[in-house]
Amino acid sequence: MTAVATGTATHPLARLTAEEVTAATGIVRAAGLCADSGTSVYVALEEPHKAQVLAWQPGDAVERRVRALLLDRATGAGRDVTVSLTTGAVVRGSRSFRPADQRELS
Repeated sequence: MTAVATGTATHPLARLTAEEVTAATGIVRAAGLCADSGTSVYVALEEPHKAQVLAWQPGDAVERRVRALLLDRATGAGRDVTVSLTTGAVVRGSRSFRPADQRELS
């Protein structure tokens, strides 16, 4: 998946745009982490560390990361992932789990 143009973000804590949300879910699907019966139940900006925000100056590049919680409606399995809109890749992903009993799935 190609990276999303992040030059539109005017501040590291600027809210996600609709295009960024669409790109994040596309990255997750392209990585095969969301089944056809799956959905994103939470998609939000993963805020950078405070030191990065304080060091940021207008005109600096903004690293945009998105955290998504995924739910497979067919199995009830969930997954917690983080994607980088800057690189267009999954940077952190958990194994599937079932919230009801907290057992990890293979």
